[in-house]
Amino acid sequence: MNTEKQSVRKEFYYTPTPEKKKRSKALLVCIVVLFVLVAIVVGGYYILRIRDIRFEGNSIYTEDKLLSSSGIVVGEKMYGIDKKEIARRIIDECPYVKNVRITRDLPGTLVVKIEEYKANFYAEVDGEFFVFGENLIVLERLISSDEITKRCLIRLDAGEISYAIVGQKLSIVGNVDTETISRVMSASVASKIYHRLTLLNIRDKFDIFAVCDDLYKLILGDSSDVTLKLDLGGKIMESEMFVGNITRTQIDLTDPEECGVIVDNQITFD
Repeated sequence: MNTEKQSVRKEFYYTPTPEKKKRSKALLVCIVVLFVLVAIVVGGYYILRIRDIRFEGNSIYTEDKLLSSSGIVVGEKMYGIDKKEIARRIIDECPYVKNVRITRDLPGTLVVKIEEYKANFYAEVDGEFFVFGENLIVLERLISSDEITKRCLIRLDAGEISYAIVGQKLSIVGNVDTETISRVMSASVASKIYHRLTLLNIRDKFDIFAVCDDLYKLILGDSSDVTLKLDLGGKIMESEMFVGNITRTQIDLTDPEECGVIVDNQITFD
């Protein structure tokens, strides 16, 4: 007896759940967004060009000087520049520049933000005057002392100077504590009588003193609470006992709670 085998056909249908539909749609959206972003980045790299360069925050150097130092060329790719290298070039060529931050103002403007050091101090080396800030980086060389007076710079005496090169740190003979020196300089600049200071002596970090108006010697002792001590010295100098006084005066601020005052024209500032 012949028995025919009958084929059995089965059909299956898949119906995605609403949750799976949402995930598929979200994935598709992400792929499209990613594609668009990649297209923008790639297009920007190859198409966007620098049409304008804007410098901000500079007061010492002209835009022409900064531009020539940066090496940036109008017309080059906006996203093809090396921002770190540009910053390095500017800082190397312009000692007063402390920091450089570069941003893009699309479609075609490159913004270069400049942060500059402030010149507060000077030292004399072999008849020349070298200007520097609180970090002891030499900012410029002056030949005439007239500019020193005009700019109200403070003379720093921190020991014998071996050499001073613009753009480099001031080199002081011996094993000096430059960290303490910088900290005292910063504290002096932060004081209320900063504009009256004419000399800051840090030869001995335990016997620091400052001179105001080429008349008042303020004994500070060590490097602790320098700003507080100077501000206190300022209040003492403003008291009635010094009105009309043209005699050299020494104010001992080593202990802010017990200050001593000596009035004597024989007081030295060395």
